[in-house]
Amino acid sequence: SIAKAFIFKRTGNSYSQEAELPNYESASKFGKTVILNDAGDTAVVTTGTGTGAAYVYTRSGTTWSSQQKLVSSDATSNQQLGKSAIGISSDGNTLMLGAQNDDPSGNSTGAVYIFVRSGTTWSQQQKIKAPSGDQPIFFGNSGGISNDGNTIVARAYGTPNWGEYGAA
Repeated sequence: SIAKAFIFKRTGNSYSQEAELPNYESASKFGKTVILNDAGDTAVVTTGTGTGAAYVYTRSGTTWSSQQKLVSSDATSNQQLGKSAIGISSDGNTLMLGAQNDDPSGNSTGAVYIFVRSGTTWSQQQKIKAPSGDQPIFFGNSGGISNDGNTIVARAYGTPNWGEYGAA
């Protein structure tokens, strides 16, 4: 089966469908996570499976168009870019995508990727790994970005050196 993503716009007290976003993946995980910027003119839809990817769509009037497919510069086969952590700045020009399984050695240490838009082109600005030296597992499995795009928060879990479950 193929997954779909839809845009709905409110007029008065009711929402009606404005668009069906094109799905360029054959996987049914299209739309694993979705997000809109505050103005509602930039939508991001992720796949989050395998390598993972994020598709950026923009609105002009009532027409939605595909702008760009985003993948990390060092993609691995099970990176899961955008599976669970995704955030976008208010203006829609800074995007945070978690890749909880990012690790070429297969240990799922994870990473967070920051993408920025200049004009109509997106580029990867930075890959952020957990600052701790004890290699957390699944860093970037959840998180968020501030409205101005200058501050992010990212979660990691599963590192034995951090103590047992429930430890303070």
